[in-house]
Amino acid sequence: SNNNKESNYSSCEREALLLIWAIAHF
Repeated sequence: SNNNKESNYSSCEREALLLIWAIAHF
């Protein structure tokens, strides 16, 4: 149960990091 939640969080974090990286590049 905890592993599933962690996986979902990782996906969201990766998307957020991509967004921040894009903004930083701009």
